[in-house]
Amino acid sequence: VQWPKLDRALIQALCGEERAATLARGLIRALLDAGLSVIAEGVETQDQVDRVAATGCTLLQGFHTGRAHPDW
Repeated sequence: VQWPKLDRALIQALCGEERAATLARGLIRALLDAGLSVIAEGVETQDQVDRVAATGCTLLQGFHTGRAHPDW
């Protein structure tokens, strides 16, 4: 199964200017409403974790959750 991955630029938009954050939340919500499991990439801060979680997205990837393993 291929899951859509949200680029880190989109995750950064969630914490940025309100207009960009609104668009990012809308895109995430549309993907989730379509029944897709979505992975948020580039999550680096607790603020980003909180904002991504507020959209309903629960799959996170990034330095906040752990550094990449060299063998992966």
